[in-house]
Amino acid sequence: MSTAAEHRRAWLAALALPWIAAGWLLRAMWGYDTDRYFGFAVLPLAAYLFFLWWETRPAAQPRRAAGWTALAVAGALTLGGGGLFLSVSPLWTFAGWVSLAGAAAMTLGLLGRAGGWPWVRGGLVPAAFAFMALPWPVTVGGPTVTWLRGINASLAADLVSVFGRPAVAHGAMIETGGGWVGVEDGCSGFVALQTALMLAVFFGELRRLRARDRVILALGAALIALGVNLARVTWLVWRAAHDGSGGVLAGHDAAGWAELGVAMVAVIIWASVYGRPAMAEEQAGGGGTPDFSPKGMLLPTATLVVALLGIAGWYALPAKMSAAHDVRWQLVRPDAGWRVLPLAPAVLEQLHAEQIDYTMWHDETADRDWIALHLRWGFDPALRYGPGLHGPEICLPNAGAELQAKLGVQTVELGGVAVDFQWLRFTAGGRVFHTFSCIWDPSLARTVDVESLAALDLAQERLARVRERRRQSGLERITLAVNQCRDDAEAQRLLRSMAQRLLRRE
Repeated sequence: MSTAAEHRRAWLAALALPWIAAGWLLRAMWGYDTDRYFGFAVLPLAAYLFFLWWETRPAAQPRRAAGWTALAVAGALTLGGGGLFLSVSPLWTFAGWVSLAGAAAMTLGLLGRAGGWPWVRGGLVPAAFAFMALPWPVTVGGPTVTWLRGINASLAADLVSVFGRPAVAHGAMIETGGGWVGVEDGCSGFVALQTALMLAVFFGELRRLRARDRVILALGAALIALGVNLARVTWLVWRAAHDGSGGVLAGHDAAGWAELGVAMVAVIIWASVYGRPAMAEEQAGGGGTPDFSPKGMLLPTATLVVALLGIAGWYALPAKMSAAHDVRWQLVRPDAGWRVLPLAPAVLEQLHAEQIDYTMWHDETADRDWIALHLRWGFDPALRYGPGLHGPEICLPNAGAELQAKLGVQTVELGGVAVDFQWLRFTAGGRVFHTFSCIWDPSLARTVDVESLAALDLAQERLARVRERRRQSGLERITLAVNQCRDDAEAQRLLRSMAQRLLRRE
């Protein structure tokens, strides 16, 4: 193999490195829920677009080598900086955008160093397309989802009324003769809109359309996605007006998959027939004399490798906390007869917990039922609301139970660690039962309340986690429940005893 060919292969490997690193750093964000799974497909599609451009790349015009090298080095450092925070806050959208911006800057710097402006222009679209893999920033995505929910509710109510089923929109809620229907985030059409725009950008580059045609293609794709979603919402509202809430539940998931499939097929057809490719001279091909010399890629590549190794080394060091401040719990089953209870897929999706231990035991001697639930959320600070939303004081009333009394805080010594449980009494179906529940922060080795979690300064918390190397700093929700107790005193004694028997430090 010639030296020139070896240099080109090494240069292409250097070009791929930042995207491999970015994909590795973003994997937790993409795998968080089904709405983000598409992120795994975006980078391979971006690589395919780059390959198509590479096959017809214009002649190289390498100039200003120092400037392009500086851009590539800055990109490598930016990618490393984003990765430093993604390692402890993998769902932080801003850090994801920073990381991809760094990968794009390093790529464009390497392209400019080797081929000048003609190559940089060719790499812009694949690099920009890669950003489709990320959720929209909260400051943009949040208001967009809220607006889409409201406009879908209003239009769907009007359409259903026109077809003979009176409906009135109240914000994102719709009142019908068969009951109320809520347009939730998943029904806003936001996911379909993201998918449609991704397809429009992809096909616009695939077919090398003119700039004006690409814009019109994207607008048309957005209208298709929003129109199909409106049809889905309207159909569900019609079902609610005709069959009540049962009709909505029966058709909700199927309608969602049908919407996504129809929207994708319609956008692909639209993207395949609309627009004209750019003129041949705008798609220039040919060879050129690119600069693939090692000196052009060595510094940016070494910078990125050092940054990534630095991240790994930083978090490999012991966390800046004492052993007493790393207390995690696990459920043990001291008695025969404890059985694991399954949770419905819909419940699992709502919980977003990375670990669930849900068990039940029937004490035949006292004809008494016990339930133990241990949930553990991931270590991203953005998940701080999860434990508060899934406590017995919220979940049990939603399931039909009635909260009778808040009986205060019970402190239980577990292996030398004090755990504060909230003690509640409920009634359901004519039976009385009691619960002990707490939110546990392993990094602080103490219980925390919902109010303190809601008041958490995310920016300061993320900085603190990086500084203290708290990479595994999730939250736990522990709940114990028992029924058939003679009075509160017996329930208190039984729950304290069972907490000491069931909970062990990991």
